[in-house]
Amino acid sequence: MGRFFRGSDRYTLPDAAIPTEVPAVAGMLLFIRKDVFESVGRFDSGFFMFMEDTDLCKRLNMLGFSNYFLPQAGGVHEWGTGSSAGFFKRNWYHHRSVFRYFRKHRRGPETYLLLPVLLTLNFLLSSLVNSIMPSKK
Repeated sequence: MGRFFRGSDRYTLPDAAIPTEVPAVAGMLLFIRKDVFESVGRFDSGFFMFMEDTDLCKRLNMLGFSNYFLPQAGGVHEWGTGSSAGFFKRNWYHHRSVFRYFRKHRRGPETYLLLPVLLTLNFLLSSLVNSIMPSKK
């Protein structure tokens, strides 16, 4: 059951053997030319933590750029090590950032009416599950 709720393999796209266009890439290993980074407005400082890389990739797509997964680049993302904050605080910031991302890029009734309910339920459920079955890290 813990794998179902905390399985990082369910959060990411599968690896590819060749360079593959993807909707977004993780900021921990994002390569971008400085002039392009500057022209798109850099990272949105409104995202304290989480989703800033997804937002950047979305804005790049909107300007006609593409994001690629490059298997030869390598890299390992150690989930949950980007902050010394506890699970509850990281979980809170993550859910807050998801809401900000959708407010920014998908304005509509589902974002303002349905998403807050779903995010609140998910936040409470994931916090409850983590308190019952803490991570082994």
